[in-house]
Amino acid sequence: MAQKKLLTNGKAFKRTDARWGGTVWYMDERGERKRKSFSGTTKAEVTKKMTNYVAAFKEELQESDESRKTLKESMTHWLQVFKFPCMLLYKP
Repeated sequence: MAQKKLLTNGKAFKRTDARWGGTVWYMDERGERKRKSFSGTTKAEVTKKMTNYVAAFKEELQESDESRKTLKESMTHWLQVFKFPCMLLYKP
């Protein structure tokens, strides 16, 4: 199973309509290459948007990494997601 990962931190460029654009490339869970595009009126605005996106992306990766969680956190998550919904449906 492929893991989501960041391929570039992004690069700002001037578009033909006098605005600024930027693109961040990443690999999704299925191993497909994807891109997230940003646009704005100034280079600083686009750079700020890309920086915020990259920071949020890295934070999401860190939170989703099960190998860095404690056993208690992993088991609590497993119970809430997989076990408790089944128990609610089961009535003796």
